[in-house]
Amino acid sequence: MNYLDLAYKTLMEDLLEFVSQVEILTRKLNENKVNQKNLGKVCNKESFGKNTKEELPSIG
Repeated sequence: MNYLDLAYKTLMEDLLEFVSQVEILTRKLNENKVNQKNLGKVCNKESFGKNTKEELPSIG
């Protein structure tokens, strides 16, 4: 195996690891958005003692 093949193999392994990390972070971000939306509903209806349809403004 020459240096070019080794460099290509290393680059592909690093790229695969990077894509994997992006997928994990994207999943966590989406879970946080859902949790934030649900928290807004709970806070508006229960914490303040109001039965309102308004939601807290979302961040982002």
